Amino acid sequence: MLHFGRDQLPPVRGFWTLTAYSKDGTLNDNRRLRLSLNDRDHLRKNRDGSVDVYVSAGSPGRAHTSNWLPAPDGDFQLTMRLYAPKPQASDGSWVPPAAVRQ
Repeated sequence: MLHFGRDQLPPVRGFWTLTAYSKDGTLNDNRRLRLSLNDRDHLRKNRDGSVDVYVSAGSPGRAHTSNWLPAPDGDFQLTMRLYAPKPQASDGSWVPPAAVRQ
């Protein structure tokens, strides 16, 4: 899971995307059709304005489906891309959250 605090989503003028690749760098071969998650996916916010992104092979449950990025079984790697990033993305004032295994 990745937890973005309130107003801590990636600072971009364009958009951002998060993709899970297998350990050998291929896309997840799934039938769920979602290969990435991005800021245009209508992510569900928590009551405090933060956002939790669930990255797992199995569903995190119906309540979290909108914030779920299906991942390959076993080891995988996450790639976050920022399109038209704001200065905070490169000057060190914004850092993406660490992925936390649950």
